[in-house]
Amino acid sequence: MSIAVRICLTLVVLLLLPTFAAVAGAQDTTLQIDVRPVSGSNQPTLSVTGVGAQADRPVQVQLIAEAGVLTPLTPAVQVDPDGNGEFTVALPVPAGAADEHHTLRAEQRATDGRLLQSARMSLDVGADSISAAGAESAPTTLIWAALLALLLPGVVFQGARLALQRA
Repeated sequence: MSIAVRICLTLVVLLLLPTFAAVAGAQDTTLQIDVRPVSGSNQPTLSVTGVGAQADRPVQVQLIAEAGVLTPLTPAVQVDPDGNGEFTVALPVPAGAADEHHTLRAEQRATDGRLLQSARMSLDVGADSISAAGAESAPTTLIWAALLALLLPGVVFQGARLALQRA
């Protein structure tokens, strides 16, 4: 088999790899969270509900301060989603968190610690109220697959060009 045929076959396989990775890694889930303050208690509590989680992986939910450096205000609370990928967890708001802007973060990780997907929501915590400023979520696997799909053709082209120059 000639070097040109080998290069062409290698190019075809390498160009198809991001597609296979995206299909194999994606489970059509997009983690989304919503929050409601729970009233009637001395310490403010957030009721965090989520949808789109992978049913076989726990979700970690945490409140993070945004004053300069992202600092955890609460330890991560782990919750197991139901078969539909939905979950609910109560998260207490620390006493020193009032009158500031914070981020609520929910993450799912693989058994090896790799981030699978995450969702974040901005919260404004006042002395008497908690308001959500917005949410963002991203299925991490699909983002990496898209980046690979964009970068890989250039790398393969350069490798093929160098191999043809040497042949």
